[in-house]
Amino acid sequence: MSEVGTAMDTMADALRAAAGPELFHRNAFRITGLPTTADRIAVHRRHEQASVAGHPADVDPADVRDACERLLEDPRRRLIDELFWLWEVPGGGCECATSLHEQHDRAVIMYGRALDRELRDDSDDAAQEHLWSDASRRWDALLRDEGLYEHLLHRVRALDNARLPETVVDEIRAGLPATLLQPLVMVAVAAKDPARAARFARNWPGRPELAEDLLARTADPLYGEVEAVAVRVRALLEAGVVDSAIDEAKTAMGTLTRLRVLLPATEHRRTAHTSELIAVAFNNCASRLYEQSGPLADRFAELFPVAAELAVTTHTRQTISENRQIIGAAADQLTMGVRLVRQFADAGQPVVAGEEADRLRRELAEIPGAVAEIDRTLDELRERRRLPETAGSKLGSWLMAAVLITVVLAVIMVLYFPIG
Repeated sequence: MSEVGTAMDTMADALRAAAGPELFHRNAFRITGLPTTADRIAVHRRHEQASVAGHPADVDPADVRDACERLLEDPRRRLIDELFWLWEVPGGGCECATSLHEQHDRAVIMYGRALDRELRDDSDDAAQEHLWSDASRRWDALLRDEGLYEHLLHRVRALDNARLPETVVDEIRAGLPATLLQPLVMVAVAAKDPARAARFARNWPGRPELAEDLLARTADPLYGEVEAVAVRVRALLEAGVVDSAIDEAKTAMGTLTRLRVLLPATEHRRTAHTSELIAVAFNNCASRLYEQSGPLADRFAELFPVAAELAVTTHTRQTISENRQIIGAAADQLTMGVRLVRQFADAGQPVVAGEEADRLRRELAEIPGAVAEIDRTLDELRERRRLPETAGSKLGSWLMAAVLITVVLAVIMVLYFPIG
């Protein structure tokens, strides 16, 4: 895609636009194969030759043209691309010491290598830690070297563009630390397991506060995702759709887990608040499930432990614990009572089993679903013929027996006491 017409208003804008995981991959000089000192004539020539061989194998000719256009149209972005590509041997009026260019190029190479391996999700933690440590140490030294800014000032003057005043060097000095950290921060926030990249960002020399700020700002959309889940769970519970509410609450766990690793709740208020929201959501799901299905529902095991783990405040933790105890006690009462009814029935004491069931109905009437569970148990036992039939069925049986006895007596009377 062409980037013509997207020139940045300020160097700060250009730095923010460049600061991403593709900082090096999308570098205009990498794509075009041009040296960082290429003049406009060389860039125009490269643009014209974009359809022929000579650029990196992984670069599309259209990307070459776009990169050339960016170099021609956006002097701020061009200067940033120069900063993050190889300077090689000083030339073209540059009075820098060769050692400065070597130091710069080594920092660029090490950073690019570390970022590339991070994007490939390299699992070798020790190797990655060494690469990031080396890259950050080299860049930290470079940022402290006034020679870096003198070279940039030289390049501003060489480019001689009215849209690129000498003051941009001071803007680069102010924004460069964040530009270096932001790609690593973005990798951390996007990762399924963000702990490693976040650790590398926090270990950047002399920039712990900046790393925390960038992590928090970059993670803002993740907070929004989790907060939106809490709103949807509340709406589903109000609509009485408990199972859907539970499933919705569970969708927040992956993102929330990443947030708790990136920005621990003990140190970041918004993480604590977001974690609390989902803890309350799981607790409320459990409470509504109890009201609808009773204490023997099979989903409590996936609700209360998560709620307890996520809860932050003492009040929420205590509420969850109390609710868990109430439901657990109700489940124990109902389970033990039903078990006793079954034992009496299996022991051939149907009358006692029925009396025990009646007692349970009275004592556990306030427990949601208890009476229904007792009735289900009785129905099951009747089907297994461990209990007599219902009272109505008993009355019918007694009437039939009475009629049969009457008939038998009448026959006897006729046989033994004939008329006349």
